[in-house]
Amino acid sequence: MKTIEERAKEYAPDPFLAALERKAYIAGATEQKAIDIEKAKTAFSKACGWLSTYPWYNEVFENFIKNIEE
Repeated sequence: MKTIEERAKEYAPDPFLAALERKAYIAGATEQKAIDIEKAKTAFSKACGWLSTYPWYNEVFENFIKNIEE
């Protein structure tokens, strides 16, 4: 999987506009990633809320969040 910065370079290869387009792309993608992470956290919590009674749940949830934040 490519990072936001790697995709930005592919998205805006033109040297004249690249800096401006890349900054805009990175800002938008970073904001969208934060929104997606919050939605995933909410969905995971709702779908698996009853699982929080099990000791292994917190580790699974933390690993899930860690993986989507990378």
